[in-house]
Amino acid sequence: AIRGVRAPVAWSDALPVATAFTVVATVLLQRAWVVTSHPDHWWFGADAAQVELRALAASRLRLTLGAFSVYGWQHPGPLPFYWMAPFYAGADRQFGALAVATVAANVLGLTGVVFVLRRFGGRLAGWLAVAGVVGFLWRFGTEGLWVGWNPNLTIVPLALLLPCVAGVVVGHRWAVPACVFLASWVVQAHLGTALVVGGLVVATAAAVVVHARRAPRAWRAPVAAGLALGAALWVLPLADQVAGSHN
Repeated sequence: AIRGVRAPVAWSDALPVATAFTVVATVLLQRAWVVTSHPDHWWFGADAAQVELRALAASRLRLTLGAFSVYGWQHPGPLPFYWMAPFYAGADRQFGALAVATVAANVLGLTGVVFVLRRFGGRLAGWLAVAGVVGFLWRFGTEGLWVGWNPNLTIVPLALLLPCVAGVVVGHRWAVPACVFLASWVVQAHLGTALVVGGLVVATAAAVVVHARRAPRAWRAPVAAGLALGAALWVLPLADQVAGSHN
């Protein structure tokens, strides 16, 4: 392509993403169908009850913190449960909707891994990502991808966060808001990820500082979008700590 002129996008560029979406959606939606159609396959227990209670509170806009911990405190935030809330409310508060919501999040997340690696690394990286996703499904299985237990909700978003951070490091400025969203989701779902995510946030921030010094105008908008998104995602847990409601 001539410098300054963007080359046309070939249809083949979308093939890795479309392939990943088709494979992941087919596998996980089939599992979700089994879960929602056969009650004997449903996931019951104390953690399942907690997930449903949190989704119920989120559907009523009353949730400000995350899941309860076995150590007597709560995980930082409600973001994953607000994702589940529309599915849960739209299905007339049926438990199976939580599996569908979890599947939807993981389909988007695994497809996002392929999209980001294809976008930042080229076709070969995209197809290698497809192979990695298929291998992950084969080795890890699907149970952790339809069960809305909060530790499970960190797996795919954390996998997607890694290439997004790498994208910022090499200069893809609009990966900044994606990093903010994914880092917030992972830490809000489970505080045990804070050390790993914190390291990735530091790396992202350092890369932003370096790039912003070289091209401050170009980085101003994505950084502002990231900061605004971060403030919006953390306002509920921070307000809860100030008010002391601890729901």
